[in-house]
Amino acid sequence: MKMLTTQLSGLLTRLAEREQFAIEETARLLAQALASEGRIIFYGVEELAAVTMRAQLGDEALPSVIPYETGMNFHHTDRVLIMGKREHPEEALQLAKQLHDAFIPFAVIASAKEEDDALAPFAYTYVSTAITRGLLPTETGDRTVYVDLIATLFIFEAMKQMMDEMILDFED
Repeated sequence: MKMLTTQLSGLLTRLAEREQFAIEETARLLAQALASEGRIIFYGVEELAAVTMRAQLGDEALPSVIPYETGMNFHHTDRVLIMGKREHPEEALQLAKQLHDAFIPFAVIASAKEEDDALAPFAYTYVSTAITRGLLPTETGDRTVYVDLIATLFIFEAMKQMMDEMILDFED
């Protein structure tokens, strides 16, 4: 347990330091939807869909957050957050192209470096978790404990805190 705590703490600290600007830019992008009465649409790959549930149902829910649904229509006031891991399903790539072509700004949180991600050229902002393997070594030399969800939830919580501050400043 101590090794997991140490590794996770180190990961989150590095993430906060390395991606602070990108997280702030993403918070600013999503806050635009709140200020203009648009929707914040979350697309989470696999278990990252849990971040959508947290945003909608958590103690400090964001009322404008809705999950992405295939075929949904977008409005110019909408903002989209695509959350992925090491590889994106074709649906995520198609969504990114659709949003880009419709001039709907969107953000990406993923584990790949920005220059290695097929979604990055289309995204307005990009946050990399830099998670490429499990946190802990096994006795056989493999890696275990993939923390994509924890890292993405950490980024969301940081963005939400920043968005709350932005909205308060906007209302003053």
